[in-house]
This record gives sequence, structure tokens and C-alpha cells, in this order.
Amino acid sequence: MTQQADQNTTNNIEGGPAGFFRILAAIGYDAVVMLAIYLIIGFVFVLFSRGDAVLSGHPLYPVLQSTLLFSLFGYLTYSWTRSGQTIGMLAWKIKLTSTHTEQVSLWQALLRFFSACLGLGNVWVLIDRDMRSWHDIFSDTRLICLYTNRPAK
Repeated sequence: MTQQADQNTTNNIEGGPAGFFRILAAIGYDAVVMLAIYLIIGFVFVLFSRGDAVLSGHPLYPVLQSTLLFSLFGYLTYSWTRSGQTIGMLAWKIKLTSTHTEQVSLWQALLRFFSACLGLGNVWVLIDRDMRSWHDIFSDTRLICLYTNRPAK
């Protein structure tokens, strides 16, 4: 029974660097996740403001902006340091690893987050010989593609 269970499991095998379009697709998936989180946060802020929109000039506006930034930071940092994958990266079989160890440190996640330049650094993947973005270079990390090794039937 154990041998049968072992045959039905799948293993992830590290491949080469993640490609540019695969990275963009993962960013798109993560944008949808973040949109859902932002909508929930916005709903809570509208409740606290008694139905008023929290726009520029509203007393809660700076708190809302800070909450949105920290939620993005928390989502990405937690995902990168815990498993190396956000939901979008998981769907597109991409994993973030440190160049020296498997696990990404909190410091590397901080550097990666603040050097991301709204994703513009990803264009550097098309130029760099090792297919690393600006934030990969600054944080000493790399995105790798995971391939699934399925057992033969």
C-alpha cells in the first residue's frame, strides 16, 4: 500500500530560471488576489467611516493607504519567506529561492519588496544573462521554474 501511495505522488523538480512571460502571468494572478484583499480592506474602512468613501482629505485616508501597503508587504513577505511562492507563483510553478540557501530570509524579502520598482525591474530578465530581475540582483534571490515529475502509469 505504501509503495502504491509513493508511486502516485508527484515531485517538483527545479528547472532553470523562470521566463519573462511566466513571471508576468504570476504577477497577474497575484494582482487578482491583492485586489480581493484590497476590496475587503476598503469595505471595512467604509464601515468604520459610516458609509462615507475614504478619499483624499478624509481623516482615515492615510490609515487606509498605510493598511493597503502593509497588506501587500505582508502577503508577499509571508509567502516568500514561508514557502517561496505566492498564489500566482504556485499556479505558474515558480519558486523564489536565495542564491545561497533554499529559504529566503526576511531581509531578502524586504530588499526584494522595496526594490521591485512596481515590477519594472522584471524587464531586466530579458537582458540579463542569468535571467534575473533588478530585485533578484539586489536581494540576492532568483526565481526558478518548477517542473512536475509525474510517475509513469
